[in-house]
Amino acid sequence: MPSSHDVAEFRRLNSSVVDLAKDDLTEFWRGLDIGDAEFSRDALLEFMPALNDQYGTISSAVAADWYDELRDSSSARGQYRATATGAVPAEQVQASVRYAAGALWADDVSPLFSHLVNITDKFVKQAGRDTVARSASGDRGATYCRVPTGTETCAFCLMLASRGPVYGGKIAAGGEGNKYHGDCDCVPTPSWSGKDLPDGYDLKALNDIYVRGVRSAEGGSTSAILAGIRQVSGSH
Repeated sequence: MPSSHDVAEFRRLNSSVVDLAKDDLTEFWRGLDIGDAEFSRDALLEFMPALNDQYGTISSAVAADWYDELRDSSSARGQYRATATGAVPAEQVQASVRYAAGALWADDVSPLFSHLVNITDKFVKQAGRDTVARSASGDRGATYCRVPTGTETCAFCLMLASRGPVYGGKIAAGGEGNKYHGDCDCVPTPSWSGKDLPDGYDLKALNDIYVRGVRSAEGGSTSAILAGIRQVSGSH
């Protein structure tokens, strides 16, 4: 079964790729003339998708190797190799960059760089996560769970993690289980029996938080449930 070490390894590998991308972003930012808002926006719309393509492709390939290594050491039957999805489409990156670049016309431009770092983190990591999701979708008998890591987990991620190894198939193709935010440390972790969960992934405790959140919620909407989870867990 996947171990906590395996989960930590995915996080480490994905984060190391993101760190390289952030270094390139920092260098580019230092040479950008942010005094010219229109020029800077157009430059970012060209640079950011290229950055994502370079490092997202690496993230995807690393995730495919990680998936195959886990599968080879699991109880999975038959032959199967992970499918590397490649980088997130440029259009998605550009949409986020275009929105963030509105800050170039604001009195205070300083928050923009943090937004760009967040965008880079989100989309480069997403390529690796998409690879795990797509691979589990095509691997007969495989599902995956969302394993929180790090010191703090948001209410949205706690909600999705509490569902266990249910993601795969159509859910993996674009459902909630495959949605992540920037600076997110959750790891999509495959399972080939529904029971071979990584140590440290306390599904019972996560489900308890979710149930208590539902009971505390003022209404049955997702936003109400998330507010309830925040209340009982102290998450953001």
